[in-house]
Amino acid sequence: SQGNDYNTAFRMAIEALKQTDWIPCSERLPKEDEYVLATTVWGNITMAENLGNDEWFIHEGNSNAYTEDILAWSPLPEPWKGEK
Repeated sequence: SQGNDYNTAFRMAIEALKQTDWIPCSERLPKEDEYVLATTVWGNITMAENLGNDEWFIHEGNSNAYTEDILAWSPLPEPWKGEK
């Protein structure tokens, strides 16, 4: 059922986040216009886009943030493709 599919996808996402290798922004930034997972100074994990010039677009609430607001980032995981 669809509910079971969602539960499976959420469990997989949680496990993937536990295994995420975070890259501190102080070490390096993602490429400009690259979408990544980002952890923020506000304690959130969200999807973000590096706009360059120390600006980021946060896809949670559709707002801009600055590099000092993003602590670390990680490439996006592969999308879930369903059960095989």
